[in-house]
Amino acid sequence: MEFIKTVWCWLRVNWLDVSLIIVGASAFFTYYCEIKRKRKTAATIIINQIKEIDEAILQLQKAEALNTTVIYKSKAIMSENYWTKYRHLLIRKLSPVQISTIEVFYSQAEEIEKSRLSVCNEILATFNNKELVYQLKVAEEIINTGGFAGKKSPLYEYYKSRATYISKLPMSYLTDNLRTFRRLVDTPDGIDIYKKLKKLSYLK
Repeated sequence: MEFIKTVWCWLRVNWLDVSLIIVGASAFFTYYCEIKRKRKTAATIIINQIKEIDEAILQLQKAEALNTTVIYKSKAIMSENYWTKYRHLLIRKLSPVQISTIEVFYSQAEEIEKSRLSVCNEILATFNNKELVYQLKVAEEIINTGGFAGKKSPLYEYYKSRATYISKLPMSYLTDNLRTFRRLVDTPDGIDIYKKLKKLSYLK
């Protein structure tokens, strides 16, 4: 009983300090839980993006013929670099080697997407130029002959054909990038990174 009285008296005297300690501990616990939640979310997002990158690049690598049609219809490798966006939440949980490996992986993916977009933009520009040339030639034929022969005109065959000119540089750059790309799951270090990220994520 005497002990309880002593404690009660101490609390009455030091209630402000005790309150501050409780509030501080509560704030720290809330902060810790929030950081952990954000880290789990970040790891989950990055794992999913790594899978999407691997899948999109694999489709290009396995294409029987990497032509303009295949590239133009291909999926974007990534719309946003989530590693750059969320790395600050994960770097303390990864080794320097693991961080470097992820950086290289994303750098390669960005270069492939850049070269893929370059080819797509050139394809689109070529089609637009072809359309313009066709319209000008049709107008020229109408002016010279008084009409347009339609399907009988050589211009129609030109327009219907898929013949277009694409510079070799963007295509060659894309091909080189695809050849040197390595998926994370294809290397021992990458497998360890994938396991580590999965352990940090909501994916179990």
